[in-house]
Amino acid sequence: MLNVDHLCKSYSQTVILDDLSLSIATGQIYGLLGPNGAGKTTTINIICNLLKADSGTVRVNGQAVSEKTKYWIGVAPQETLVYRSLTCAENLSFFASLYGVRGKERARRVQTCLESVGLADRANSLAETLSGGMQRRLSLAIALVHQPKLLILDEPTTGLDVEARYELWNLIRQLKNQGITILLTTHLLDEAERLCDRIGILKQGTLLAEGTLAELRQWVPAHEVVTVQTTDETAAIARAAELGFVHRRYGGDLAFWLPHSLELREIVALFENIPLSSIARQPVRLEHIYLEVTSIPMSTPDTIRAHRHSIHHRQEILASQQCGCFYCGAIFSPEQIQRWTDEFEGIGDTAICPHCGIDSVIGSESGYPVTPVFLTKMQQHWFS
Repeated sequence: MLNVDHLCKSYSQTVILDDLSLSIATGQIYGLLGPNGAGKTTTINIICNLLKADSGTVRVNGQAVSEKTKYWIGVAPQETLVYRSLTCAENLSFFASLYGVRGKERARRVQTCLESVGLADRANSLAETLSGGMQRRLSLAIALVHQPKLLILDEPTTGLDVEARYELWNLIRQLKNQGITILLTTHLLDEAERLCDRIGILKQGTLLAEGTLAELRQWVPAHEVVTVQTTDETAAIARAAELGFVHRRYGGDLAFWLPHSLELREIVALFENIPLSSIARQPVRLEHIYLEVTSIPMSTPDTIRAHRHSIHHRQEILASQQCGCFYCGAIFSPEQIQRWTDEFEGIGDTAICPHCGIDSVIGSESGYPVTPVFLTKMQQHWFS
């Protein structure tokens, strides 16, 4: 339904979009994530033919964006743009007329859209009397009144309370079930996790990662994330390094990536003699993936190009039943990794590359990884 190919946009010397490519199949919900200034709004404006790209193409339903494709797109902006002095039905009737919908057909669509967003009983209520959640639903009805093929939702639940948010989520799922294609931007990662079939993470105009949630979990090669509180973080981090556990900080909290599921008593035993006041366990969530992806330095074009190569190489390795280093590009057979691990008893979900020494070997489920301790032993074995 939507194909964006090699899109570039700059203002003076500031690059807003850098070779952006993405596609959304009919009936999918695609979540476009990124910090403020990542290029999400610029992307939406180009898709809606409100802004011209410097280069690249955008096609909606197979057609290059133009005045014609505007009629195939519905947009619910972040700001609730309704005429507060008009009733719900009058708002919808006005916007339908802008799209050339007339007579009985316009009346039918107004009624259908009010019913679809649960506002049929408020048809004659002034928009200013609606709650924030109801106004957001009215805004969504306005985006649907001309029966678009592609619906763009720009942070649809920002500022809503929990109940109103859940109601809108259910409505978005219903629209998907009706076959409507949806491009969703949001800062609420649990929203993207619940709703989206595919997710793209944008930073400084570059799409750093894209895929299903299962595919994006490759960025955090762990079975679960354990957050701990301790008075001796240095000792805890050192012990984790010996065990091959990657450590990260999430909101100032110390966390470790566990490559395998462990019982609570096993975790406590592994950190014996280190004071732990609390332990919290959770599966790998989109927030962990998002923070890992957006932490990539973007200071130079060389860094960005190297990272793109890294992503491409990572995807090739995962599809090939091989093990390989996504840092230097070396390829190993699963049998090689198996032999190294059997000899030195390494653990973890990434392996240290014997070529470049970076902990960046990944592979299929048949490939076994190693730890920093393993590298030392392996080097001693080679050079003895």
